[in-house]
Amino acid sequence: MDYLLGGYYLVKPMKRAEYMDENIIPEVVLSASNCICDNFPDIGLCWNKSESKKKEYMKQLNLSQDIFTYMEKWVEQEFDIKSLGFPHVFTNLDKAKEFYHKYLNDTKNIKLIGIGLPTGMLDHLKSDFGEEGFFYGVEYNISQKKILEMNGLTLGYEILGYEYGTFHSYICNHLFEEYKEKFSFSLNENGFIRSLKEAEQLAQYTNDEIEGTEPVLWLPWVVVEYSLEDSK
Repeated sequence: MDYLLGGYYLVKPMKRAEYMDENIIPEVVLSASNCICDNFPDIGLCWNKSESKKKEYMKQLNLSQDIFTYMEKWVEQEFDIKSLGFPHVFTNLDKAKEFYHKYLNDTKNIKLIGIGLPTGMLDHLKSDFGEEGFFYGVEYNISQKKILEMNGLTLGYEILGYEYGTFHSYICNHLFEEYKEKFSFSLNENGFIRSLKEAEQLAQYTNDEIEGTEPVLWLPWVVVEYSLEDSK
């Protein structure tokens, strides 16, 4: 099955938060949502005029001033040719690996993932796009009908709500509580929803029945993890 590419992400998994049910959510959480996990690079910080914020980011990445300057130029160049989209999404898998090996060698526990949407749901997602001319990387990928590369480990599915280039997750909205009550919800060994059928059911239920979440369309996205060691 083909999936429309949402994007490739360099993500740092996070420790399970206190609000997350330890009987459902694994101790270490990997998510495509930047509400939960940090994504690299943060284009907004690279463009920021604040030197203090840049220094904080430089420290976070363990980069020298010279290397950080090279990174900023790399980000600008790749953004211009659309292999990198705002705010932190790659449109090209090899470019994500290149960035990792150039600038994230001293940042621990980074994962490279890609997310994809079943092709039949294209029109549903496009209704949520703005009028910024595909400034956001996700919208560019979808508009080009790029296909997610599946040559990695399929982790499972995540219910995500798209908004302004980023995603909310069912996890950060505590929806796992209602899922458990309604569907005896549990995750697979990777910490993701087991099948597309189950993810579609949960997304439909979220859109139709659950109130109090962000006003976004919740859709089922497949999540694939790729090796960072097969290309340097």
